Amino acid sequence: MQIAPISRLSLLADCGLLLLALHLPIHAQEQANTPRDLVYSGPCRLGEALPDTPRFEVTGVVLNNVTGSPIEGATVKLSSECISDERARATTTDDEGRFTFTHVRGMDAYITATFGEAFPEWNVGRRADDPLNRYTIGPHTGVITLRLAPPAYITGVVRGADGAPLSPAMVTLRCLRPWGGWPQHEGCSSSNVKPDGSYRLGPLLPGRYAVVIEPEVEFGKAPAPDADGVTRSYVPVRQPALTDDESCPYFDLKEGEQKRLDFKLKREVLHHITGAITGKSWTTVNVVDRLGSQSYPVKLLAQCCEFEAWAPNGSFRIVGDGNLKGEVSIKVQDGDLSGVALPAHSDDRLTIPIEVSSTAPPNENSVCLFGETACGFWYANFLRFNPQGEFDVVLQSSMNGSTSDGVRHESVEVPSGNYELIVSTTGNVYAQTISSGATNLLRERLAVNPGDIPSPIRIVLAEGEIVTGTTLRNGKPARAFVYAVPSENDARAFQGVPSDEHGQYKLEGLAPIQYHFFASDVELNLDLHDPDAMRPWLQSSETRSLASGSTTSLDLHVLTPAK
Repeated sequence: MQIAPISRLSLLADCGLLLLALHLPIHAQEQANTPRDLVYSGPCRLGEALPDTPRFEVTGVVLNNVTGSPIEGATVKLSSECISDERARATTTDDEGRFTFTHVRGMDAYITATFGEAFPEWNVGRRADDPLNRYTIGPHTGVITLRLAPPAYITGVVRGADGAPLSPAMVTLRCLRPWGGWPQHEGCSSSNVKPDGSYRLGPLLPGRYAVVIEPEVEFGKAPAPDADGVTRSYVPVRQPALTDDESCPYFDLKEGEQKRLDFKLKREVLHHITGAITGKSWTTVNVVDRLGSQSYPVKLLAQCCEFEAWAPNGSFRIVGDGNLKGEVSIKVQDGDLSGVALPAHSDDRLTIPIEVSSTAPPNENSVCLFGETACGFWYANFLRFNPQGEFDVVLQSSMNGSTSDGVRHESVEVPSGNYELIVSTTGNVYAQTISSGATNLLRERLAVNPGDIPSPIRIVLAEGEIVTGTTLRNGKPARAFVYAVPSENDARAFQGVPSDEHGQYKLEGLAPIQYHFFASDVELNLDLHDPDAMRPWLQSSETRSLASGSTTSLDLHVLTPAK
């Protein structure tokens, strides 16, 4: 097989991608302009540009990830970035779950399967050796196995005290999804309960969930008392129910599980709450319970700036959530409350300067996004916590700024609240110190109060420690995800580093502290603050105390998570 003479061959680097540039004489360029002879870069091989490129048959099978049984009628698509006529090829699996594509050019291709609302296997648990639907088509491709994870659903019926369907009402799905090693509680989805009282949540991935039912409330109107002169109403309920120890329990939903949760609500006695907004200005007022629900009657009075509300026994927050912000905690215990003062303030964001410097020596592998100053700094995440311990990732530092006198200068605008900082770096550097005034932000949270003039956040980077080694399964090198869990806060987000096909891995940017190291054949998203979740991993981990300026060699046996 021959091509026109090549006058020059060069490799061009563009945004981290290697592009193969072929500089041909004029007569060869004219020939290459025909569609069948286009020359491609990236995943496409030079041989694809030639008319006598070999063709191959691609075969495979689609399986249910839970049962292992074949899936009949799944749609399988083969697409490629290389050749336009390969982009939309599709076929359907037979009664044995098998599929075939014929006359396929040798190239890198994406082969995907869909069936109803099923998920690709890697959405459930990405294996270290998972090709993520990308395959090299050629003489050694072999039989391709695609696995689909059956979706999970939560269904049920909501009834009132008399057993009749309760509607209108809202059903909300709450999820516990760790972020960077922190437990993130969030609302995942919500929908209306149907007139017959039924609801359906899904399709869902396996995970930890809770379901909240919120009866409809007419805001701005006082609830009417019953014949006994007592105000009663349906109030939000949760499964699993909250406990008195302030913890937030969740149930585990397995892959493909069909879970039934029925609710029967009862009317609760509502107590009368009166108060006023400080600052003599109106704002929206809500009563928020421990579930995060706001389904309680609230009425703003004509006289500025008073309000009244109704709630059952329990702990609540009165929250200003309009043009003014603020909140106050209350406890209702078998009686009415009066004189509640809701502090409210402008929702103006506060500007906090960020100063980043580094004591790390430059090296040839450093990634300097902003020049040599603070080389290795990427951005800082701000995690804002509410009184219940739940947080939102409010923002990242902008990556816009300037440098002077060896310091990187940025700024962020944040609402008031309590913050944890996570510093993302590249290369072998770590956040040696993070401070704001006299506050050590590696040990304490950053408190931002209304009207503050915040001190600059100062981040000092230092040269990190390196750990290298091999991940082993049954004594042989194998791909895995490698994790380092610190014994104390190191301001890093929890994430794995993959080892290569030879089992080789490299962890860098670690602090000179004690870490627990382990390797998993599945990518993990753990809550480092959950002792039960961490116990099996820490019991099988290798513990090392890293010394400053050191490189540690550590081989790890690959662990498999329990299902």
